[in-house]
Amino acid sequence: MPQFSRPIADVPGRTGSWTSLPLYEKLDEREPDDADRVTSSSDPVGDAFEVQLAPLAWPLDDTHRLSVRLRKDGPGAVSVYVYLLQGPVIIASRVASPGADFATETVVLTPGERAAITDYTDLRVRVAAGVVVTPCCPGGLPPVLRWTRTGATGTCGCLPSAGTLAWDSTTGAWVGRAAGCGDELVLTLRCWSGTGGGCSSFLLEASCGWGGRMVGPQPGCSCGPLNLVFNGCGPVTPGLYCCSGTFDIAVSS
Repeated sequence: MPQFSRPIADVPGRTGSWTSLPLYEKLDEREPDDADRVTSSSDPVGDAFEVQLAPLAWPLDDTHRLSVRLRKDGPGAVSVYVYLLQGPVIIASRVASPGADFATETVVLTPGERAAITDYTDLRVRVAAGVVVTPCCPGGLPPVLRWTRTGATGTCGCLPSAGTLAWDSTTGAWVGRAAGCGDELVLTLRCWSGTGGGCSSFLLEASCGWGGRMVGPQPGCSCGPLNLVFNGCGPVTPGLYCCSGTFDIAVSS
């Protein structure tokens, strides 16, 4: 028997400039009601919101679908990114180019994406409108990026293994938070355009209980597709960090 899950709450701090709050109340209909909708900011640049889905039982059917209805206002084209997450980890992502009329965009999960779900009670949907253009990647990047911890020394193996970075227009950076080592790991990715531009001008700060050192990407970085590897992340001052040692972070789109 099929199951359906609809939004039951806004994720705190993840409503962007979308209106009107609470967002989930405009998105939880059994049948689509296009008059009851949420709207991004004008000319959005990575404007994103995230909603929690109602818990599901472990499914017997292998077919998993996520459906959203989208339209644009105005003549210009806009890219809209749709993400299915489990907690802070991206399970699936797709990009859509909505037209002037509402239409349903359906994401059909692949076998690999379905296998990545281990907790059907902690699924979320994130929708982000508009690309983010920086001197580091002038062709534009998605407003949500993925990160993976690729290595660790000392006790830093207790840090989380993966998560997401979301564009924060207030700070002009992609920021991600995840629990680990008894504290909170905060990753901040910035384009430091004063160093000349290009992907080598990105800097990553990894704070955990205390500030982390700023690390630049390894040689061979790229924007299309995004590939940034930061080795040797860790504390500025040893002893004031949530772990002792260093760790490596890879960022992709």
